[in-house]
Amino acid sequence: MMHKKIALMLLALLPSWGWAQSNEAFAVAGTSEPEVRQLLSALQGAVQRDERPAVAALFACPCRVWDGKKVLRLKKAEELLPHYEAVFGPELKKTIAEARVDGLFSNWQGVMLGDGRVWFTAAGKPPKLAISTINAPP
Repeated sequence: MMHKKIALMLLALLPSWGWAQSNEAFAVAGTSEPEVRQLLSALQGAVQRDERPAVAALFACPCRVWDGKKVLRLKKAEELLPHYEAVFGPELKKTIAEARVDGLFSNWQGVMLGDGRVWFTAAGKPPKLAISTINAPP
């Protein structure tokens, strides 16, 4: 009985410690569902229409991208353009096309889609959600 009371007291304190589950699914990543929805929609549309400069504009640089052989470290978003076809191959395009906001994972590092293939991060002042990483397939 005493353990139950202590557990209930600790649960009551969790919100003040910042450990409680947020009502906002993406708050832990420093963003919101509307921002995630907007970025995912823009990415899906631009990739589907093969609008390469529009896709590059969705990146926050410096960033890291996997080109199928090695990790590229981009200082500017425009640096993606010569590597676009190698980075955005059929598998990644499919992963992006099939992504749904309710299926994304978020933590303090950002928002992840496709088993960690693509990461969105809120960066800058004021923070703006953008693509920060494209990893090798798992």
